Amino acid sequence: MAIILFIFPPSYEIILARRDKYCKFEYGFPIWKWIVNRLINKSVNHKMSYIKKRIQSFAYAFRGLYFLFKEAPNALIHLIAAIIAISSGFIYKISYNEWLAIIIVIGAVFSMEAINTALERLSDYTCNKEIHPAIKKVKDLSAAAVLIVAVAALAVGITIFLPKIF
Repeated sequence: MAIILFIFPPSYEIILARRDKYCKFEYGFPIWKWIVNRLINKSVNHKMSYIKKRIQSFAYAFRGLYFLFKEAPNALIHLIAAIIAISSGFIYKISYNEWLAIIIVIGAVFSMEAINTALERLSDYTCNKEIHPAIKKVKDLSAAAVLIVAVAALAVGITIFLPKIF
């Protein structure tokens, strides 16, 4: 005979389920009140707004990915290189550690490209698309950061795939 204990946060009810029969029991011990309060953070609305905020933050992140591939032509080049690297990994059956290296450098390249694009858009916005020497240096430095990570990713790819090809 299985007994399942359900806690429903909105009404603080504990339901004991035994086969097809459901019996409601109000909690009678202070420990249950403490456990239930800890489980739902003392407020259902607070917990729901927290979950909605997390879902909304993912929506913003996916919108940022959309803008990255829409507005940054270099991101599409990096995407093609990533697809080639991943498909080559399947073709040449690379090891677990090699997969980790490939995944890390792909993530690093896309992250740096996103940061570079964000800095470029922000600097264009603040300078009203005028050329300013300080903003030019910042944009050049962020582009150099992407180049450094891309060259490192190329080195990782050559180190992993060149021995397998030849």
